Amino acid sequence: FTRKALEQIRTHPGFEATLAAKRVAALANTYEATTYGDFYFGRQVSPVLRAALTFEWLLPLAVLGMIGADLRKRIAILTPVCVGIATVLTFFFLARFRMPMIPMLCLFAGRGAVQLVELATARAWRPILPRLATAAALVLVARIAWVPYDSANEWNKVGAVWMSLGKLGEAETAFQHARAENSRDPHAYLNLARLYERRGDTAAASEMRRIGAQQLRGDQGDQFRRELSATQATASHL
Repeated sequence: FTRKALEQIRTHPGFEATLAAKRVAALANTYEATTYGDFYFGRQVSPVLRAALTFEWLLPLAVLGMIGADLRKRIAILTPVCVGIATVLTFFFLARFRMPMIPMLCLFAGRGAVQLVELATARAWRPILPRLATAAALVLVARIAWVPYDSANEWNKVGAVWMSLGKLGEAETAFQHARAENSRDPHAYLNLARLYERRGDTAAASEMRRIGAQQLRGDQGDQFRRELSATQATASHL
């Protein structure tokens, strides 16, 4: 695989250079790709995560903290950061894992924040203005919206767990959260339809199916209609 990767770089240098640039941008971006866990769902249910700094603020402060620091004496702190950067730039996007570098970035971010406070207290505007401009530029880069995201899938999972436990009120709340996160997610409507069927509210279930069917496009629509048909057939049989 190493030989194939090197051959790809040699034969398509422009494409690989563009890909590397995108990976660098992804490294600095605040967006957290969802794989086995959803960071944004975690922030919705955890007050601690809601209060914590996101990457768009952590990285700019860390960069400011590195300014003027003797990095040669801090190689132990920089090593996890360098390894994390190398990992992000080497592997595919969903395999990136920035967490090992976060604790060390927090140390530099703390230093950056302290320096800003000290400079502001001393009214040293000449050194503070370029620092603020650098931080602002990094924040803007981090906030570039690459892909839309929502936590509808996670709320659907939570609702399914509540529903399996017979907690229909909690399940409905979770499914409504999913619907609010993404009003075009057909699964939220299908789940609500199943929930209302268990309650015996066929009118509400039919309305959820009708709204869900309006959100469908292409192959996803064909698959979802099959699920709807199976749900309706099961309900009729019962």
